[in-house]
Parts: sequence; C-alpha cells; structure tokens
Amino acid sequence: MSKDINKVENIDFGFPDPCGRFTSWKQALVDILANMIGDLERYSLSVAAPKKLLKCIIEDKQYLNEIRKPKLCHGDLWPKNVLIKSNKNLRIVGLLDSERAFWGDPKAEWIILGARFAGQKSKKNHVFRCGLFSADYIEIPTSLSERFTDNSEGELFRRQIYLGIYLTQRKLESQRFPRNEQWIEEEFNSVLSILKATLDR
Repeated sequence: MSKDINKVENIDFGFPDPCGRFTSWKQALVDILANMIGDLERYSLSVAAPKKLLKCIIEDKQYLNEIRKPKLCHGDLWPKNVLIKSNKNLRIVGLLDSERAFWGDPKAEWIILGARFAGQKSKKNHVFRCGLFSADYIEIPTSLSERFTDNSEGELFRRQIYLGIYLTQRKLESQRFPRNEQWIEEEFNSVLSILKATLDR
C-alpha cells in the first residue's frame, strides 16, 4: 500500500502544485519548517527551538542532500486515516485523507514508533501519531530498528531533523488542543543537542 506509494518518483521535492518546487530535499525542508514557524508566530507560540532546528537544516552540508530521489509520501498516516486488516498479522489495506502528501524521503514518515518521550510512556500498541510526518509501510513494524536499518551518521542526523519537525507540529497542535506539553521542549533540547554535536564534527 504505502510501500507502493513510495515507489512513485518525481523530479522535484516538496508539496504538490501550487506549492513551491525544490531541487533538493534540504530546500524543501527549509520551506516546510519556515512555514510552520510562521504559523507558530501567528498563534504567539514559542519559536525558539524550531528556529534552532531551521538553523541546523541550513547549516547541514551533506546529510539531507544524500536524499536524491523525491518519493511520494502520504504525509498524514494516523489511525483515522488507515484501514487495517487484522488476522495473524496486522496489515494496512487502505489509506484515506492524502491532502498532506509530499515528495521527499519516505523515512520522514516513520520516526517515532515505540519512542518514549519525556513525561510520556511509550505506547507500543498505538503505532501511528498524528502529525505532518507520521507513518508508512504496508506492514506495521514492531520496533524502530525495523525501519531504520543502516544507522549511518546521515540517517541518524535525518531522523533527528524529522523528529524536530514532528515536535514543531505538536507545538502547533497545542494551539488547537490546549494542554501542558513541557515534554516537547525537553525532547527538542535532546534533538538539538544531537544535531549540534553532529554538525560540530
């Protein structure tokens, strides 16, 4: 299902027309995050951490540009948008609501399975999370290691970038669904620390 979607390639990165087209994944991420920061500012929400994340993306010289082929990604796979058939194994049999689809790195959609965020328990049976980058794959992995297998420095760097974008999305959601999400800032500090250490090497 989404594995087949990810096989579809394009020549440009980013969201479909009429949004801008970009020749690199890095440029597309700069645009995506800059727009999200603009939304945060309109709602008078804190932009300090997302701006630091944007700086890390801009300063990256290699890792984001390792993604050279724009692949089609659904962009919003969470429980209400996924039809799942349950027999011996869970399988995705249908996808709904694709207005957040984008051209980019399919791994950007699967970043937080089994993650334990600050102040939260890991939800092993809730494998999808609502957000700009949420989930992918026809078979539901049971651990993050099934999705990220090479553990190269570039992949580890990109995973932190994607996680930071997800955290930015959660900050935006706090405008619609008021709640105490101090863990977002705590997790952002961890992401930024890892990114800075990588860029300083």
